[in-house]
Amino acid sequence: MVALLARERGGPRLRHQVLIYPVTDHDFERASYRENGEGYFLTTGAMRWFWDHYVPERGRRDDWSAAPLRAEKLAGLPPATVITAEYDPLRDEARPTPRACARRASRRRSRATTARSTASCRCSTCSTPAAAPPTRSASPCATPWRSGGG
Repeated sequence: MVALLARERGGPRLRHQVLIYPVTDHDFERASYRENGEGYFLTTGAMRWFWDHYVPERGRRDDWSAAPLRAEKLAGLPPATVITAEYDPLRDEARPTPRACARRASRRRSRATTARSTASCRCSTCSTPAAAPPTRSASPCATPWRSGGG
């Protein structure tokens, strides 16, 4: 949202964005919400609570200042590095960002790179290694990064 605001106001000029576990939309029907919305650190119920407090008026939630992924125009934004976790309900909010940027960019394409921490949840800042494949009861952390289309 800050990059969109800077573009709209004519500055300051940003050179790069780093988005870590970004909240970019309010669509709770994404696959990542169905797959990871319960049993991990962040739940679908918690995200609904956050949205109810962040933007109580549901009619205003589609505004780009609340849901940047819904901005009509993403051209003219600085390149972005988007970091997600594999077992995070927000994972898919970041996935379409590079495609959405390319689709909505006019003359100058917006560039975004995604990196997803595999076998990890949003608590990945902890340092306990994941000894086994993740389960709903495990909290996998400190796992390798996989770069790419997310």
